[in-house]
Amino acid sequence: MKKTENVNIGGYPFVIEQDAYEKLEAYIKSISSIYTDADTAKELTSDIEERVSELLMEKCGKDTVICIDTINEIIKRIGEPDELAGIDESKEGTDGTVHSSECRTGTPGKTAENPRTPKRLFRDIEHRIIGGVCSGISIYFNIDVVIIRLLILSGLAALSYFVHSPYPMAFYLILWIAIPAAKTVEEKCRMTGKPMDLDDFRTRAEAARPVRDLGNEARTSPILKTTGNVLKIILGVFLIFLGISGLFSGLITLNAPHFISLFTESHFFNYLDPEAQQFLLPLISDRAIWWLTVSVIAIASILELYLGVLLTFNMKAPKWKPGIILIITLMAAVMLLATYLTRSAITLFFLNA
Repeated sequence: MKKTENVNIGGYPFVIEQDAYEKLEAYIKSISSIYTDADTAKELTSDIEERVSELLMEKCGKDTVICIDTINEIIKRIGEPDELAGIDESKEGTDGTVHSSECRTGTPGKTAENPRTPKRLFRDIEHRIIGGVCSGISIYFNIDVVIIRLLILSGLAALSYFVHSPYPMAFYLILWIAIPAAKTVEEKCRMTGKPMDLDDFRTRAEAARPVRDLGNEARTSPILKTTGNVLKIILGVFLIFLGISGLFSGLITLNAPHFISLFTESHFFNYLDPEAQQFLLPLISDRAIWWLTVSVIAIASILELYLGVLLTFNMKAPKWKPGIILIITLMAAVMLLATYLTRSAITLFFLNA
């Protein structure tokens, strides 16, 4: 039998065997001890813990007891402390700090113990414009990303022209789905072909955190965000225009007798048979119906103005949620108008029957 510990690693609870817990604790402490600066060590420890929790969730979830073999596999995957630091020869200075002579940056002059990581094609979501396909290909083949973007764009455009169809442009979407994104630290290293080191750990970890799935990746895509913002402004301006037009219409509609005369003299009204005219005339002459109609138009117009201003100027809704209040008020006004119209229509129907 083995004792287990309930621990929180990177913000997630896990059940871990005691020997595995001691191994993991010693591993994290040995990494943080490389830096004598307290703040740097604390931040690095937090980053390592988050990465360990991600790997634990990926490998066994939160409902499995973590054994020492799992911890050893994760340590091997991330790297031993001395391998991460790439210390060839440690020297203690007069201030008691340990100086590292070489880090695993994959640059010329690296030692045989620090080989380069085999390259793999990933999407580079850190420097993307849409999905990071072109930037990932440029890193893999070591070609300027501008050249890759021009080649892909011109190739897809030419293919679409010759086949007289926009479907070849969907090839980029297929690549976006088929090529995985470099989200984790290991994937970032494999994309560039450089071994993982502590100096690059924070940069790569921070770049990987904001994007976790394809849906969130699409929402955070720079060009899609820009397109979305432009569409929001266009929609906002359109709603403001509708709102202003609706308010003017409501003000004009207050002059009920004028509108009644216009309606009764219109081609549509004269086209109706005498029985329909006799039925509609009392309804459109009812002042209560006119006031309820004006109320519905005014509330809907104010709601359109409110939403248009929020979208156009990228403003946040106040805490007291005026939009919800306007929607509820509009629904109540519409229901009241519909009820009154129905009751009036039924009354007229029986009177004319």
